[in-house]
Amino acid sequence: MSGRRRGTTPGRGARSASTAVVVLVVASICLGVLVWAGSRGSAPEAYVAHVSPAVQRTPTPTVSSPPERQRIVPGVTFVRAPDPAKRARARELRRLAELAALQDQPFTFRVSSFNILGHGHTTVRGNKPHYADGPQRMRWAIDILNGAGVTVAGLQEYEVPQHQVLTSSPGWEVFPGLQLGNPALANSIVWRSEVWELVEGHTIDIPYFHGQPKPMPYALLRHRESGREVWFANFHNPASTRGPAGHLRAEATRRETDLAARLTAGGTPLVLTGDMNDKRDFFCTMTRGAPMRAANGGSTGPECVLPPDPRIDWIMGSLDITFSDYAADRGGLVPRTTDHPFVHATATVG
Repeated sequence: MSGRRRGTTPGRGARSASTAVVVLVVASICLGVLVWAGSRGSAPEAYVAHVSPAVQRTPTPTVSSPPERQRIVPGVTFVRAPDPAKRARARELRRLAELAALQDQPFTFRVSSFNILGHGHTTVRGNKPHYADGPQRMRWAIDILNGAGVTVAGLQEYEVPQHQVLTSSPGWEVFPGLQLGNPALANSIVWRSEVWELVEGHTIDIPYFHGQPKPMPYALLRHRESGREVWFANFHNPASTRGPAGHLRAEATRRETDLAARLTAGGTPLVLTGDMNDKRDFFCTMTRGAPMRAANGGSTGPECVLPPDPRIDWIMGSLDITFSDYAADRGGLVPRTTDHPFVHATATVG
């Protein structure tokens, strides 16, 4: 009888020993890679070792810096691990792409030109003392603006008592207000702070009564939701109540038209509001001299065809803005608030 034990399969122990040797070799190689990577100090990228189940069933190690020799380990593949900095950069790129997509999308807002009748007109020494005082009428004006969903407006005859009411009302901001002194206050631009933010503000001198220059505002606002920017300008050209002022209105309109052409030249939309104390001369000069249209219709370009029922209170917009729902209201609180209509429209920036 041979010395072989019964029940023992020939070669099984040798195969087990061989498998153990392979596992040991792979483990030694991985350990060597880890030691080698550690000796090179911190590396900018990490790599995960995916080990074939036939070779190794232990959790996969993570090593730094991919030496070329890692790729020749039998049954082991090194895959680039996610980099937190790269993930953050990818998120930022996605955010910028979404913002760029919004830049191409139309957005709408409600805009108004509103002569609110200055407080001085309605004092006991004013020419319209039968109206309520300026602060009370300003509260009504805010109710009118809010009720119509207006988020930006050009106000004319805006005086200190009315300004104090608006600045104490939540959600409204103003330029220039009193930032540039009393002369610039009267024709301020106001907006809802949750919808718009001020980027920059300026004034331009417009000849007023007796040719005296009066600073009037134009401001660049950013629409918070879309990130788009729009210029707004607001004016009050002189009436002929203190002597003939047609020549002053003509010069004022010329300056306003030149400004409109300059502001729109870079492709930024413009909305222009104001009590121009004029109809045909203002409309024809503006639409012929700048790429502008009126919210209530009429022609654009060289031909001059007035909109139906033109008024001296205007909302104008550059040609990349379309208007709808135009109204010149005299109902509700409006006749108690001012002697002008409440002019408002929906503007769509395309």
